[in-house]
Amino acid sequence: MRLDVSRRLLILTSKFLAMFPIPPTVSLVFGLYQCHYFISNLSCHILESPLSLYSVEDEGILETILAGVERAARHQKHLQPLVLALANNLEPIRLHLNRGAEVS
Repeated sequence: MRLDVSRRLLILTSKFLAMFPIPPTVSLVFGLYQCHYFISNLSCHILESPLSLYSVEDEGILETILAGVERAARHQKHLQPLVLALANNLEPIRLHLNRGAEVS
C-alpha cells in the first residue's frame, strides 16, 4: 500500500472525525472505509523510518483520529475498545518520536 495514499485518506478521516465526532462517523470510517488498514500502514512507516518532519505530522493525524473517536465514545461505550486500541497503537509511536527528539 502506498504511504501517500494512506496519509491522504487519514487526513480526510481525521477532518471528518473532527467535524462529526459521532458513532455513525466512526462506523463509516472504520467499517465501510476500513481506515484501520491505513492507520497500520502509517504507524509502521513511522516506527520503521528515521525521524522526519513527516513523522511528527503523521503522529498528529493519528492523534486527531484518536480524539475524534474518543469524543464519539462518550456517547457509545461500546467504542471504548477501539479507543484503547488506537491509544495503544500511538504509545510506541510517541516513544519513538521522543527518543528521536532526545538524540537530535
